[in-house]
Amino acid sequence: MSAPVRVLFTIPNFKTAGGGQVVADLCRHLDRDRVAPTVCVESAGGALEAELAAIDVPVVEHPFTVGPLPRASLLLRCRAIAGPLRALRADVWHSWHYADDYTEPLVARLAGGPAWVFTKKSMAWRDSGWKPRSVLATAIVATNTDMVEQFFSTPFLRRKSEVIPIGVDLERFATAAPLDLRALAGIPSGAPVVAVVARIVRGKSIEVAVRAMAEVPDAHLVLAGRTDNPDHLDYVDELRRLIGDLGLADRVHLVGHVADVAGLLAASTAFLLPTGHDAEGCPVAVLEGHGRRLGLRRHRHPRVAGCRGRPAHGRGRPRQRRDCDGGGAARAVARRRPAPVLGPPGTSPHRTGLLGAARGPGPRGALPPPGGPLGGVTVPVG
Repeated sequence: MSAPVRVLFTIPNFKTAGGGQVVADLCRHLDRDRVAPTVCVESAGGALEAELAAIDVPVVEHPFTVGPLPRASLLLRCRAIAGPLRALRADVWHSWHYADDYTEPLVARLAGGPAWVFTKKSMAWRDSGWKPRSVLATAIVATNTDMVEQFFSTPFLRRKSEVIPIGVDLERFATAAPLDLRALAGIPSGAPVVAVVARIVRGKSIEVAVRAMAEVPDAHLVLAGRTDNPDHLDYVDELRRLIGDLGLADRVHLVGHVADVAGLLAASTAFLLPTGHDAEGCPVAVLEGHGRRLGLRRHRHPRVAGCRGRPAHGRGRPRQRRDCDGGGAARAVARRRPAPVLGPPGTSPHRTGLLGAARGPGPRGALPPPGGPLGGVTVPVG
């Protein structure tokens, strides 16, 4: 039997980076006889590190990017941090960095990495670093078909691009115990709770969710996301003023970062994603809401259909409303229906929630089906 492929997953940290749970779930489901995973973070900490330690996945704290300027010293600075990483002897680097950084592939090459792959998570492309990042990649994982059409359509990039939607471990949501959010936030017993799980930043359009609550007098909104990011404190202050101006201080609750997302969703009546469709690639939060079979409301995300194993275009395209303001979100929340209890993996799908079909877990208890190419190496994850 051949030696397992050594895969180094890189992610800035497990405290704020949105792909942290996805990387942890991916490591958990890898066939360890064929793949030997290691994770490198630039800043250590977070509960997910303990989860990885429990399944014997090493987590290394070491920088894997440098500032792009000044360019005259770029290669020297990349070489300086590449030395210790060479000892990991990674066959494949798989980057989950969310930014348009193009220094990591240089560090990977200088560390002896024969293949450097990155997952494109968002639909951002205007930043200048995405093109050189894509050119330097050995392979590109796109999380929806729109990315290939919009960003990687040239023959050179299309040849090394592969669509692999984000996966969610549904068993974790099926067995989650509800958080005591009602007592924590002072929500009256029996009141409907709408959850928003997102970074509290301007690009997530959180104000749309807040304005929606002004038109749904009986609903409470729980905003779960960090509010202490120094780059977005002004936006948090704007939200607090908006909440006060609309008289919603007793019904809109900024609870900060919630580590137990599954427990939050288990305690909620409905899930709302206010982000406009141009910002999201394959929104994990929506898949998690589907995993709990919550009533769902989201902006028009044709890419969500592909993430759920349904075509995003043509036949079979699900009906998704295009109401992209507080009024549209409020109407959807007001039409909510009670969400049924999520059964164990393998239960049959059924219709629920605010926006139609919320499919149940497949027989493997994961969505989408695991597996896919990674830098020329097929890595089984089931």
